[in-house]
Amino acid sequence: MVNSLLPDGTFALFKDRSGLIWLGNRQSGIQYFNPTNSAFSIIKPSAKNDLSITTTSVDSILEMSNGKLLLASGLNYAVDIIDPLIGRVETLKFPVIFENRERTLAAATMLEGDPEQLWLGSFPAFLTHYDITNKQIEHFRVPLKRQRQGAILDMVKDPDTGYLWLAMSEGMLRFDPINKVFHQVEQDFGGALRLIHRDSDGNIWTGNKNGLFVLPETSEQWLHFNKKTHADFINDKVEGILVDSQKRVWIGSSNELYLLSSWDTDSATFTPVNSKLNRQNLGAQNLLEDPQGRIWISLDAVFNPETWAHRDITPLEKLDLNSFKGSYHKTKEGLILNGGSKGLLLIDTGKLEQWAFSPPLVINQIKIDQKRQLNTDNSVSYTHLRAHETREDL
Repeated sequence: MVNSLLPDGTFALFKDRSGLIWLGNRQSGIQYFNPTNSAFSIIKPSAKNDLSITTTSVDSILEMSNGKLLLASGLNYAVDIIDPLIGRVETLKFPVIFENRERTLAAATMLEGDPEQLWLGSFPAFLTHYDITNKQIEHFRVPLKRQRQGAILDMVKDPDTGYLWLAMSEGMLRFDPINKVFHQVEQDFGGALRLIHRDSDGNIWTGNKNGLFVLPETSEQWLHFNKKTHADFINDKVEGILVDSQKRVWIGSSNELYLLSSWDTDSATFTPVNSKLNRQNLGAQNLLEDPQGRIWISLDAVFNPETWAHRDITPLEKLDLNSFKGSYHKTKEGLILNGGSKGLLLIDTGKLEQWAFSPPLVINQIKIDQKRQLNTDNSVSYTHLRAHETREDL
C-alpha cells in the first residue's frame, strides 16, 4: 500500500466483512487494500522528497556488492543510485560524442564487474565502464555490421575468463576488459538477442524469435532448439530463461511456459506447463525464483514447481505497474524488484498470502413443486421440508 494510493484524493472509506478496505477516489475510481497482505509496495518520484527516484520509467535494475541499488531509465537518460537506508544519493548521466554531436546514453543493462566497477550497455551501442570510487569513465563503441546505432540489451560476466558476454540488437559479442577488445561470437542467431544467462555450471543461455540457444560449458559449439527440430517446442519465440536452484531449466515464450525436462548435444525435451497453471495463454518473461522456491512469471502469476500450487497476481496487487521486459531483479535479501512505467515495485515474497476468506452460505430461494418455501423473513423452517424428506428430487 505504500505510495500506492490513487491521486486526486480519497473521499470514501469502507471495510467489508472479509476485512478488505475499500477506498473511493474522486477522479480515478475504486481501490481496495488487503491489510493481511503487505507483500507489495511501490516507489515513485516525489516532488516533495529530494531523495526520491527521478523517473517513473525503470528500464534496468542492478544491486551492487555494497547493497546499493542502481535504477536506469531511458526516459530521462539517467541512472539513480539508491541507498536502501537513505534514498537516492546520486544520479549519473553518461554523455558521449556520437556522429559528431554530444549524446546522452540510455542504459539498457548494467552489471558490476569488480566492486565499485560499473559496466553499462546502452543505446546507441556503447559499452561504458564507470569507476564509481574515482568517477572515471571509459566508453567503447561497439562494432556493428548493419545497424547505424544499435544497442546492448543484456550482458553477463564469465567469472572464469573475466569476459563480458553482450546480447545485442545484432546478435552477440564478447568483450575482453583487460585488452579492451571485442570478439565476434561465431553463431548466427538470426536477429536481436534481448536476454543472456550464465548458469552455475557455466552454460551460456540465450534465445529470440528463432528459438533457444545454449553454449555448453565444455563446448565451443552452440546448440540450437526450435519447433523445426523439436515438435514439442511449439511456441519457440523465447522471451524468458531461468535455471532455478534445483537446476531445472524454465523457458518462457510469447504464450507458453516450458520445462526443459532434459537436454544434451543431440536432443531436448520441452514440457509445456500452462495447463498445470490453468492458463490458456501465458506470456512468460522476467522469470525469477523467490526464496521460498516459487517461480514468478513476470507480474502475472507465481507457482510452486513441486506441487504446481499457483495463484495469479491481480492488477491491484501489482498496483497497475506495467512491467518492462528485462527490468527485474532479486536482491540478496530475497526481495523481488520489477521496473515499469509507474516506478519500481518491491515484493516481499515472505509476506505473500493466499486469500483465505470463505463467504457464508446464504439461501435466498427454495422451491418445492414450484412453490416458494421461504418464510416472510427469508428463513426456512424444518416443517417446510419434513413432508418432502423422502422425495428423491429434493
